[in-house]
Amino acid sequence: MREGLENQDEENLEETDMPEEVDPTDLPEEEETILSQMTRIESEIEDLESEIEKRNKVLEDLKKTIDETEEEPVKE
Repeated sequence: MREGLENQDEENLEETDMPEEVDPTDLPEEEETILSQMTRIESEIEDLESEIEKRNKVLEDLKKTIDETEEEPVKE
């Protein structure tokens, strides 16, 4: 009986579908869409990071202007 179970287990292992490596040129349309979406999102992230850098620069300039203004003597 034990041998029968072992043989059945081996048959089950042989029947199990093992995942195969995917050739990138054989990607279905859905996966290509995902790749194009990822590329678009990465581009948007870069644009947003650039915008953040610009705004941070403006903030730094404003802080410098405020500091310079506070240092000037008040004219009465």
